[in-house]
This record gives sequence, structure tokens and C-alpha cells, in this order.
Amino acid sequence: APTAAPSRMPTITNFCPWTGPKASTLSRGNESSVVIEYFTRFTAWSDARLCCQQRGGDLVIITNAQQNALARLLQDNEVETNNAWVGLSYNEDEEAYTWVDGMPVTYSKWGESQPAGTTDKGVLVRWTNGRWTTSDKAEKRHFLCSIPKTHSPTITMAPSVAPTATVIDYCPWAGPKASTVSRYNESSLIIEYFTKFSSWSDARGCCMQRGGDLFVITNAEENDLAMQLQDTEVV
Repeated sequence: APTAAPSRMPTITNFCPWTGPKASTLSRGNESSVVIEYFTRFTAWSDARLCCQQRGGDLVIITNAQQNALARLLQDNEVETNNAWVGLSYNEDEEAYTWVDGMPVTYSKWGESQPAGTTDKGVLVRWTNGRWTTSDKAEKRHFLCSIPKTHSPTITMAPSVAPTATVIDYCPWAGPKASTVSRYNESSLIIEYFTKFSSWSDARGCCMQRGGDLFVITNAEENDLAMQLQDTEVV
């Protein structure tokens, strides 16, 4: 009888670093918010975008001065040239710079003599002054992701015979202090560490609002990960 060739699992490329983002923060809107994540692994623009998409978002979009300041302040300030990719690049079809959602530039903070060039150019935000500068997409730089976080709507009775229901957000505005990726054979988990003092129930409420739960430990490696991710300042 013929023997079937052994099945092979497809190779899954993970474009994000194992350690997760170096820093993150929450940017709140009226009905929804986004978690802005800052990665310090040097990555080409296209691969940086794939990392953001794997995390459920995209490279960050900047539409006002407040968002631009956030993109600047979240970055490292150690090396002047270590600036971060954002979701702006030259669109050949539109013959203009457009954001990853296809929208044109309505707010800008271009540096002197910028934008410079067109084809295969992406945009960086400088941490020194928040100015925008273009660079070849193939160059490897730090990058900023924007991950949507939908709020539950506030419920109001009509007519107002009962008080407005308040939706409690159990997570701190600043997001996790640190995070890392725990890999499995066919999937991965993002482990996030929060330093806000919370009761067990409220901590679980935060994890569930972020689409997960409190960390489950099933082996020594996972226990070591839980230990190493924590602060070492206070015993």
C-alpha cells in the first residue's frame, strides 16, 4: 500500500521581537482608545508594519500635535539617530504621502527640506524634536504600533429615571510596564506586567478587558518568566 508523505506544519513568521514592546501607553478617544507600543528592534518599515498587524493594529497614525508628542516622548533618547517608523509612506498611486489607512496628511510636522524623495520612502518621527523625516523603507529602525482598544459604551436610560451606568476600566491608563512573548508550538501569548496595586479580582478584570486572563503557570520555564518580568526594587 502506498505510504503518505508525513505532513509538515507550515512555518509561521513572527515579525515581532520575543521581548514585546519596550514601552507602551494608552491614548484615549471619546468612544475608543489605542495602545501605542514602542519597539526598539531595528526593523524595515514593511516588517515593522507586519509586526503591528500581527498584534491586531498597524503602524501609528498621527493626526494632531498631541499624538505627535506622544510618538516622540515614548521613544528612547539615548542615540540621536534612533528614530521610529510611523504609518506614513509615499503612495505611488496617489503620488503623495498617505497613512496606512489610506487617508491623506491633514496634520504634519515635517523637518527642514522634508519630505525628501518619493519612491520606497517611509517616515520617521525624531525623538529629539518630534519632526518628521523620510528614509528608505529598507532601512532598519525602531517603530511605533497602534493597537485599537474598544470601550464598552456608557448606558443611559431614557427617560432618565435611573442613573447612568458607569463602565469601570480596571487597567491603568499607562498600560503595562513591561511585556514579553511566550511562544508555543502553534501560537504565542503576550505576558504583560502591571505595577498598579490591584486586588486579585480587579487585576483579573483588567486582564479580561484586554482579551486575556491572569497568567497561568504550568511549568518551571513559565514560572521563571513570571519572576524575571517583575520589578526588583522592593522585596
